[in-house]
Amino acid sequence: MPGVPEREALFFWKREDNQWLQPSGCEGLHELADLIERYAMTTDAHEEELNVTDQAASLFAILRHCGPLVRSLRNMANAFEQVMAIDQEDRAMMGMLDRAHELVRAAELLHSDGKMALQLQQAEQA
Repeated sequence: MPGVPEREALFFWKREDNQWLQPSGCEGLHELADLIERYAMTTDAHEEELNVTDQAASLFAILRHCGPLVRSLRNMANAFEQVMAIDQEDRAMMGMLDRAHELVRAAELLHSDGKMALQLQQAEQA
């Protein structure tokens, strides 16, 4: 969450019997899938806001949030790639890696579009 320096870490691990465990102690990757979808919803919300705003303050707020969003998504994708390097047959992780790459690209485009919108707004005022 923007402006909150404390973060709650989430840990997921894979047992020797190939079962994933998540922070709640349940098997599977449900919480990780939920995390990915929260990133997707955040990106979508910023895209919608970008499409309807022309205020510099709103554009700047989107851009300020995009940097950490892109970094977090890249780090997540890198972690997924490390898992895939160990177990290329993990289909659940393969799908999450694909989704993470999609979200990285979407967040990068959002950041780029936000910068262009802010530059356009500045040019129109000049």
